[in-house]
Order: sequence, then C-alpha cells, then structure tokens
Amino acid sequence: MKRLIIILIISLSFTLYAQQDSVSIQNDSILREISTLKAIQIKAPRPIYSMDAGVVNYNVANDETIKGGNALDALRNAPSVEVDVEGNVLLRGSSKVQIWLNGYPTYMNGQSLQIYLTSLSAEVIDHIEVIKNPSAEYMVADGTAIINIVMRAKLRRNQFLALGLSGNNRPYASPWTSYVYDGDKLDFNVYLAPSISHHNTASQGTSFSFKDSSNGGFDTIQSQSWNTTDTSRDYFSMLNLGLTYMIDSMNDLTFNSFSLFQGFISHSSDDRYRADYMPAFQSLHYVTCIDNNSISANGFSTLTYRHKFDNSGHNLSFVVNANWWYSSYNTKTIRLFEDFCPNELLMSKSRKYTIDPSFSLRYRKPIGERDYITFGAGFSPNRFKDLSINHYFDSSSMSYSQSDMLRNRVVCTRDREEYLSLNWRHQTKVFSTTLGIMAESHQIAYSVQSVIPDSLLLTYIALRPTFNFTYHTKSMHYFSVNYTLSSSHPSPTQLSQSPVYQYDSYSIGNPMLKPYLSHKADVSWNKYFKSGSSVSVEAYGEWKDNAIESIQESTSSPDPYLDRIISYSTYYNIGRNYKYGMESNITYRINAFLRFGVYANLYYSAYQINHPKIGLYGDSALTYDLRLNCSAKLFKKININLSGDYTSPTINPFAEKRTSYTVDLSATADFFDNRLSVRFSISDLFNWHKTNIINTNPYYMTTESTHRDSRFITLGVTYRIGKMNLQYRTQSGAGMQ
Repeated sequence: MKRLIIILIISLSFTLYAQQDSVSIQNDSILREISTLKAIQIKAPRPIYSMDAGVVNYNVANDETIKGGNALDALRNAPSVEVDVEGNVLLRGSSKVQIWLNGYPTYMNGQSLQIYLTSLSAEVIDHIEVIKNPSAEYMVADGTAIINIVMRAKLRRNQFLALGLSGNNRPYASPWTSYVYDGDKLDFNVYLAPSISHHNTASQGTSFSFKDSSNGGFDTIQSQSWNTTDTSRDYFSMLNLGLTYMIDSMNDLTFNSFSLFQGFISHSSDDRYRADYMPAFQSLHYVTCIDNNSISANGFSTLTYRHKFDNSGHNLSFVVNANWWYSSYNTKTIRLFEDFCPNELLMSKSRKYTIDPSFSLRYRKPIGERDYITFGAGFSPNRFKDLSINHYFDSSSMSYSQSDMLRNRVVCTRDREEYLSLNWRHQTKVFSTTLGIMAESHQIAYSVQSVIPDSLLLTYIALRPTFNFTYHTKSMHYFSVNYTLSSSHPSPTQLSQSPVYQYDSYSIGNPMLKPYLSHKADVSWNKYFKSGSSVSVEAYGEWKDNAIESIQESTSSPDPYLDRIISYSTYYNIGRNYKYGMESNITYRINAFLRFGVYANLYYSAYQINHPKIGLYGDSALTYDLRLNCSAKLFKKININLSGDYTSPTINPFAEKRTSYTVDLSATADFFDNRLSVRFSISDLFNWHKTNIINTNPYYMTTESTHRDSRFITLGVTYRIGKMNLQYRTQSGAGMQ
C-alpha cells in the first residue's frame, strides 16, 4: 500500500466527467448514483443515441424496433457492437468485451453470458452504455471494452408488473416476469426468467502438421479430416433483485443481487480420419462420442452505502461486492476404432469454485464551482479452485477404476489485489477535461498438483493514466478525445509450465513472457438532431508492444504421454501489434414512421512475431464491417425492422476468420393501449451464416467451417400491469431523481 501511495503522490492525476446539457442527468456507473442538478421535468423524448464523456448511450426504452425482444436484439442496435449468430458480443471486431449490469461487471462469459442475454428481456432495459476506451477507474484488463446494461428507471410511488413469454423453433422457450415497487423510502424490483433451449452445430475441417526437413523445407508428419455434430440442451434460470432504502435525505443503502442457475446436457460425435507419416505410416479411422452433463451456479451481490455531506456533490460511498461461481461437469468419452485397435473409454469429473469479494471506498469533494477531487481505494482477496478427476474404463472390473494421472489435477489460486485512484475534475458550460491515474498492486500465489506440478508467486504493480476531453455546442455537436496508457503482466496460467491435457491436445504457459504496454486513443465528432437523427465519425487506434497472444501449434514428434502427434496452444509476446481505423454511425429518421441506419467500420491491423521456429513473421489486413438497418411503422401499429451485416476477413496471430454475413427480420405490434406487445422475428433469414477459420501457422495449418442452427423463428409476447402513463414518463426522463 505504501508503494501505491508514493506513486500516486508523485503522479499528478485529474478526472473530469462531462455534463451533456444543463438539464442532463449525470449517470455515474462506477458510483452507482443518478443525480440531477435541479428538479426539472424533461418532456421531450431522449434521442436514441447520445454521448457523454466518452460514453455512447443507446436509449433502448425509446427504440420501438426492439419491443418484445431480448438484450441481444438491443445490443445489435448499439453503435460499434456486433453480435454474431452464436451470440458472441464483439466491439470493433474484438471479443475483449466485458458485460456490466447497472455499473458492475457480471463476471460472465461464454455460454452463460449468451444464455443470460437471450433470457433478459429488452422490456426491462433503460439504456446501454458503450465504453470503447474505459478510463483507469473502471478497473478492467488492458484492451477490454465495457458494455453496461442499465435496467429500466424506477417508477414513482407505484407498482408495476410485466409478464412475458418468448420462444423459437430451435426449440427455445423462456417465460419471464418483472416487478417494480417504488415507495417513499423503499424501492424494490425483481426479474425472474427460466428458460430451456436446444442447439445443433455441425463442423468439418482438415489439419496438417509439419516439421523441418533435412532439405530445408517441411515434412508432413500428420494429416487429419473430420466431421463433427453437436447437440445440446440447456436448462437455465436467472434471478435479479434490487433494493434501495432511503435512510434519510443524506443517507441511502442499496442492495443488488444477480444469480444464474444452469443445467447442461450435450452429445457430440466426431468422425475422423488420421494419417501418421512418422516414424512409420499409419492410417486410422475412428469415431469419438462425448456425453456431457453439468450444473453450475454463479452470481454477484453488491451492497452500497452512500452518505451525502451536502447537495453540491460532496459525498462518501462504501461498496461491498461478492462474486461467486460453482460448477460440476461429468464427461464420458468413448473412442471407437474401425480396425483392430482397442477402444478407449474415459470418464471425467470436474469441480470448480470461485470466491471473489471486494471492498471499495470513494470520496468526492467539490473545490469551487467547477472542480472536484475524487479519491478511491479498494481491496479484493480472490480464491479459485479447480479439481479435475479422470478414470479409464477397466474391462476386468467393468468399472472406471483406472485413474488417469495425466489429466488429474488440482489448481489453487489466491490473488490479493489493492488499488488506489486520485482524480481531479474541472468543467465549464461547454467543455470538460479528465486527467487521472489508477495504481494497482497484485500478489498472486498459484499452485498445481498434477503429473507435472508447478507453483508461482507473482507480485507486480500496474499504472493506468487516462485523459478525456469533451466539447459540445448548443446545436448538439459533440467533440471528444480519449487516451489511455496501460501496462499488463502475464497471468499464472500464461506462465505455468504445467500442461493442461485434454483428450487430444494440451495447453501450456511460457515462462519467458514479458509485461507489455498498450496505447489506446480515439477522436470523435457526433451530431444529434432533435428529430432523432444522428451522425458520428470516429478515428481510433490501438498500439501494443509485446502483447501476449495464444498461438496454436503442433508437436514435431509424438507426445511422450499420448504417443502420437497432437496439437497444443501456448503464449508468445507479439513484438508489434496495432490497429487503426475509422467508424461511422448514421441514423436518419425521415419521420415518425421511417428510419434508416448505417454503421461502417474500416480498419487496418497488423502484427509481427518472433517465433522460435519460424523466425520473424508478420501479417496485415484491411477489414471492413458494414451494417444496414431499416425500420418502418405500418398502420400506426406495426413496427417492421430489416437489418443486414457484412464483415470482411479478419486476422489474429496465425489465424484468419473468413467473410460472414447475415440478414434479420422482425416485426412488433402493440395492443390494448400498449399493455400487450407481440414480437415476431426471423434470424439469419437466408441461412447464410457460417464461421470459417484458417490457421496459418506454417507448422500447423488448419481449415474449419462451422454452422449452427442460425435460422430460426422467434415469437415473443409481453403484458404489462400498472400505471402506463408513469411508464411513459419514465421513458422520457420525467420522474427520475
């Protein structure tokens, strides 16, 4: 802690949060507070898109085109955000995106995140904040963007209930309910959404493994071709709770809780031909069947106490967060050979849990009329444990009694994190400036018990200075400049020399990894019209020195444990890695019944790596993403939305993702004074979407094409009970405090 204090005293740091209009609402996601300067009733509807201090706001509550949809439908309409047919969320082509809920990270990724976003109704979302270049105080990893989903604003002294049901022909079904109560002192809201879903995925591919030839070229040591089908079924339940108690006019207490419970059953079949050329030629044909069932539960809770010393912004807040996760996996793998080879049977069990509490304190003090200082401090002791137990089938005892010592492992991680931040804010009526720094300290103890044990003890300090400048005019022109410099260190997993073996591959760290620096900058111009139209143009760049990337490789000789050529992944420092480009978002509302939207992103990316075998190797590409959207209102009742997305090939180190494109169609209608909403949609209308990935490593070349059941029809119904006039006032900004 002393080192951090010294660093912060030496470093001048300042922070300023832009104020969009004289009557704008300051929504501070980090501090979990919504405040206004005066009790002003805003009667004009909020624009669909707006900007505030580097944060792009998409006002979902005012977008009629996604009524009856879910959070993924809303994200598809957010600027710079791309949602592929698998439900993965990308920003400017990057998957380093963290989803937040009401100003706090959800700690979700992968399938849990996709199911959550599918189950979360757009009905309960007020707006979405897209933070492309987060400042230091957001406490996210280097290169990570933030998408913050803010739930619908509360209703004044009223009870409101919404019921919904959505489903599609995959099949998928999810009933949901949302209840809000707002009293004089106590506010309460709950959102519950169980669901069941079914998915089918098919993929096919080929791979070639090479090693250096005595003649100076390459010798083929293995080739494979495969066809894989996968069927999965998910049982899912989501529960969100929110509670705010106004102790008095100067003190309040807020509790938020988010929980996920999931059951998963899947079956996959992989039909594969494999040819081994060295040390002797051997041809094999086999089918691998994998049955998996699992249960998992995860969530987070936040308790916030805030004290206001006065009404000028002088306040103190104390936050306690608790993130937890538990999962249990049972996997049965059977490999059936066509020839005389003996069949293989493996039973795997995995148990994982995470406990991740954190405590933070923030103090904000105004200095004069235009400045204030904010001081923040935090502490987080994290624990993680991963237990994997595997057994082979013993034909003599007819049971899984032969322990698989290669894949059995116990991983324990303890990560103690401390951080301090010091910020200074200055603003005028037309511009704002933010300068700040955050210092973070980590002490990590990592141990692995396996056939190759390992232990690491890491200590490092990271600094993150940030800068933001925003200028706006009375005619709603917004100009913004952002810059962030961050330093990152390799994680224990990226350093550890204890390999993690799967059935046919493994992953391993690289102890030679070095820390790296990242520079991110963007300059933007945004124009918002009272009619709801908007234009934005942004130039951006990201430069990294020695960035850490995962690379897929192949062994040059039979693995000593599996006795065959296998693939594996490891980590390297990429010597040169940069991306710069321009993106534009145009929304043109012709009238209340017709709107067009165009999003275009054009960027140039390049990397260079000093590979131990290949030597100095690099690649570059010019990539563009084009998204078109047309919304129309027919008969003053039915909203039609047609959208299309096209993405040209993108590159990563030794990997290329080919062109992808989709077209989606949806229609919504309201009945009975807008108490009943019905939504009909067709995803991937022409069934065009496929994921084609090529691995370009000269020692391990692969091509794989994957197609999921991306074309499906969805029907959703929402019914609302409560004072509808208050709901409309909430959407327009009235009644918020």
